[in-house]
Amino acid sequence: PRKSLPRKSLSRKGTEMSATVSSVVVVGVDGSPESAHAAEWAAREAARRHATLHVLTAFRPYPAGLPGVPEAGEYSTGWPAIGQALVDGVAGRLRDRYPGLTVQGEYQLRDPRPALVQASRTALMTVVGNRGSGRLPEVLTGSVALHLAARAHSPVAVVPLSEPAETLQTEAALQRWRS
Repeated sequence: PRKSLPRKSLSRKGTEMSATVSSVVVVGVDGSPESAHAAEWAAREAARRHATLHVLTAFRPYPAGLPGVPEAGEYSTGWPAIGQALVDGVAGRLRDRYPGLTVQGEYQLRDPRPALVQASRTALMTVVGNRGSGRLPEVLTGSVALHLAARAHSPVAVVPLSEPAETLQTEAALQRWRS
């Protein structure tokens, strides 16, 4: 496997592309069917490129005390557990399906947009689904995918849900938390 490759510094509307590329494919997941499909796609791509797959989940904190938002104590302890369960579930499932693939997982308690942009700095490629678990299902491309496509430091693959993807066991836990 390649460790890193030189890359020319390209400017794209003020965004500098990374000077070096690691052999890591980053995939953003949020528990949606679209992100599950993107994770499968990213795993196949990482295996094809003999790269490591880095599964990244990030949830943006909302201010406690707003209607429908849990109290700060429940919120601060609940989201990390759900986020880590999501990462562990996706990474474990992909390790089982692709035995020769090295899969790493990471959960961050922050907005997924800057988390993925930061991860793209040294990525060979950054992958997301075309829509996430946001509340506007009629939007064809999600805000995270649009943000990433405009600001990433690596090539971005926005994977459409073209066929039913296997749902994640942790999706049910995520849905219970949201309701």
